[in-house]
Amino acid sequence: MQKRHKEDFDSFYIEFDNYYTTHSKENEDLSSKIFESLKKSDLIEKKIIEQFFDEEKQMFLPDRYIVGTCPRCNALDQYGDSCEKCGATYSPTDLGMPRSVLTGNVPVRKKTDHYFFKLSSKKCFDFLNEWIHRKDTLQEEARNKIKEWLRKR
Repeated sequence: MQKRHKEDFDSFYIEFDNYYTTHSKENEDLSSKIFESLKKSDLIEKKIIEQFFDEEKQMFLPDRYIVGTCPRCNALDQYGDSCEKCGATYSPTDLGMPRSVLTGNVPVRKKTDHYFFKLSSKKCFDFLNEWIHRKDTLQEEARNKIKEWLRKR
């Protein structure tokens, strides 16, 4: 397994030459530098999206913190990103009868700013399209989700 992880990191030109903490000044500076470089190259775009929010916990909910009814097969208690019964992938806001796994409450929808890689860029598209079609690169569910993003391009 370690060999496969190393191959994955190598394919993205990721090297581990500086072990540090997530909240360090160095990490903040490096992350900002990468983000600004991508933004300057017009490979990042800002979009307003609607996302579930748990009012009791006062937090936006990641996909796996929401369960509900699958929009494709109506299976109950499916996570906010994919159905374990039929294999469908979807947005959390597509779920029927959503609820927070943290509180059991029905979450509210709120708009929030997010940044995305510009998959409309030929550079991004070509890289991802080639990478996802390599043998044993991804689990089928992840490959399907990336193909979905690329189709929206």
